[in-house]
Amino acid sequence: DEFSLASIAAADFFMKADKVTQAIVLLKSAVEFQSDIFEVDSALGSMYFLQGEYALAAESLERPTQATNDMALQSRRIEALAMSSQFEEAEKALVHFKTSNNAFSAATLEATIHRVQSSVYLAQGKMEEATESLARYRKSLKKAIDADPTSMLPYFRLCSSLLNEYRLTQNKELLEEALVIADAGDNIGATGATGATGAMGATLEQFAIIRADVLQADGQLQRAIERLVRYIGLSILLVVSTLRRRE
Repeated sequence: DEFSLASIAAADFFMKADKVTQAIVLLKSAVEFQSDIFEVDSALGSMYFLQGEYALAAESLERPTQATNDMALQSRRIEALAMSSQFEEAEKALVHFKTSNNAFSAATLEATIHRVQSSVYLAQGKMEEATESLARYRKSLKKAIDADPTSMLPYFRLCSSLLNEYRLTQNKELLEEALVIADAGDNIGATGATGATGAMGATLEQFAIIRADVLQADGQLQRAIERLVRYIGLSILLVVSTLRRRE
């Protein structure tokens, strides 16, 4: 156990120094010394995931996921399976995930599976299948919003998806739905923006931009500008408030 933990720490050092190959070689040499929770496999899987080697990540994460039932590992493995187009395996893993974890996380992972699946079908020219997967993707995002209405990410992704298809098809119903979602997200963002930092702050910024794009597509240019100005004003207030607390 001590050797495997030391190897993981050393591999982390290599990763921070952008020496990915050395980190992976080191972890592979420590696999035989890991405990029955497969901590080295877990570190390898996370490393592969960050490098975009999703098939290898899913393979490495299988044993630690089964051994620990850790929610974060399960989530990462399902995402890796989806990103490597192993959709059947991803959906099987999601069934188990749903029984023991919160509805928001499950809906977000489900959305990821359908989003990647839609992209694959589109690349293959299978338009009917791509459209069906895209509809399931949006349905999953709506489930995520229902599960946690305060999380901005599903609003952003749903607006983006609807707006992108509207630009291709000029189907007004898509734009109308995007406007409804944008207004709902706007209300949430207005109440949560003053406390937004880190990843949440980034999501609020992404949503502010996509909301303005939706309004502009509907011909509401003045309203789009007003919403952006309001967001920028709130962001400046947040920065000033943070600086004052540090004084």
